[in-house]
Amino acid sequence: MLDYLSVLRAFFFAVLYGVMENRFFFENHEAPVLLNHFKRYHLLMLLLFAIACFTTDILLLTMNLVMMPLVQDSTWQLIERRTLKREDWSNLGGFPLVHGIYLWYFLAGFSVLALGLLKALIVYL
Repeated sequence: MLDYLSVLRAFFFAVLYGVMENRFFFENHEAPVLLNHFKRYHLLMLLLFAIACFTTDILLLTMNLVMMPLVQDSTWQLIERRTLKREDWSNLGGFPLVHGIYLWYFLAGFSVLALGLLKALIVYL
């Protein structure tokens, strides 16, 4: 049961970071430091995510690490209230939108659901 608290903690921190990124961190404040895109605060976000969602259960840890960027970016988009575009920097891979939503949102969402179902099957079987 204690491991499932990591999922709630991960979700909470992802929402919190989505709000912070929208209101406190702005793209033009610093130059990219990794892959010509990621800035220092992105790397700090990754560290925060890893600490916030840590659990010794590898399946839940993987699920949390996939879920957190999805929740964080979705929170940012909801606050921003703008239409998603194919050329957006957050459209990882630059793939076409699926029903107006980034493809990676769907892939990450299905991955989180699959990992959650797999964990539930392991626990209850």
